[in-house]
Amino acid sequence: MEDDSKTPSIWGNLSLITGVLALLFALSFYQQFSMISLSLLLAVPGLFLSISCLLSKKNSRMSAAFGIVFNLAVIILTFSTPSCGGSTRARRISCTSNLKQIGLSLKQYAMDYNDCFPHQDGVDGIEQLRFNDYLTDYGIYTCPNTTTKAGSGTQPLSTANCDYIYFGGFKEGNDPKINGFADTPLAIDNPVNDKEYLNVLFHDGHVQGYKCPATNCKEAIDFLHKEFKYTPEHYKILKDKAINADIARGLP
Repeated sequence: MEDDSKTPSIWGNLSLITGVLALLFALSFYQQFSMISLSLLLAVPGLFLSISCLLSKKNSRMSAAFGIVFNLAVIILTFSTPSCGGSTRARRISCTSNLKQIGLSLKQYAMDYNDCFPHQDGVDGIEQLRFNDYLTDYGIYTCPNTTTKAGSGTQPLSTANCDYIYFGGFKEGNDPKINGFADTPLAIDNPVNDKEYLNVLFHDGHVQGYKCPATNCKEAIDFLHKEFKYTPEHYKILKDKAINADIARGLP
């Protein structure tokens, strides 16, 4: 009589298949949290399925045991990927997304106001986006690297519920004396939010992150000046705005 314990198990093989799919998702989409979640949804049931097969005398114990080890390895790998859970990489990506949405809203605002961005600096300027219904999601104004509590209802933006520094007074266009250069920062993440990294929204709408040890806005502008070599006049405008932002935020 054939030994049932050595008979290949459909369920054991299925557990291995779910593990393989989970591994592929974990490796191929490691920057996307939704795909990391999907890999867990595949690996966890596969793990329990393998345990069930191991306990059953009618299934291949070798296949089931291998399935347990494989699915456990996938789960461990998933939790160790750079963007899983609340890792630094994931938070920085989320911060970049926030600034991009702020940038798109600033572009929409400028289309309605003769190509002008809000002229006030700081939260007074960025509040114009919320107040005029260009960007009403309070969560976008809080950096994921902080514990800042987002506003609610019709609460105005303030330094207590907005983590981004806005430099106002610029316009769309190519004249640097009036409108700013393409590499003029329109908004930056508060430098204290991530002491080793700085996300910047530029005049042309793109967002870029830098390894920057700045501890305040003035140091952040000094860093960008070294990168882009602003004209003396333009650098002074940006530096003055940064100093005022530091005072408003109580930064050294």
